[in-house]
Amino acid sequence: MGRIQSSVGLVSGVPIADTVDKLMALAAQPRDILTQRNRGLQAQQVAIGELTALTIAVQLATDKLGKSDAFEQLKATSSRPESLGASIVGTPAVGVYQFTPIRRASNEQLVSSGFGSDTEALGLNGQFSIRFGGFIDDGLEVDQLNGGSGIIRGKLRVTDRSGASEVVDLRFVHTVDDVV
Repeated sequence: MGRIQSSVGLVSGVPIADTVDKLMALAAQPRDILTQRNRGLQAQQVAIGELTALTIAVQLATDKLGKSDAFEQLKATSSRPESLGASIVGTPAVGVYQFTPIRRASNEQLVSSGFGSDTEALGLNGQFSIRFGGFIDDGLEVDQLNGGSGIIRGKLRVTDRSGASEVVDLRFVHTVDDVV
């Protein structure tokens, strides 16, 4: 005996397969709505987790700002310690300071022979006189050059006949001897 296969009702002529599919889709709508809602809630949960992690990171960073020792650590260094030393005394303003050494410090002392006593003769032949108003030649100040106008401060490049050149820094000179 043979079977009749048809998606249409034999007697009624109603498309049964289409009707069943539509009824199944209608019955599945609440399930599909819940699945969509679940996906949305999961995305919100992930976003809240990320925001929580970022908030904790900011909180940890700002907790360090609340500690006073973070701002009390001072460090002084010199890029050329053989020319200029650096140390911290007191509570200096925080910052980067730049110093340009003009010249190395030096000392010089001229000493004459000592005297035996204030009553003993000096042992000099001839005359000995003491006068007021002596001076030490301080050299010619560069501000007196050019009729008192001085010189233009800055750096200049000097080149000799052989082509060798050197930069001369005139920013901090006081006398002609400093230039020469």
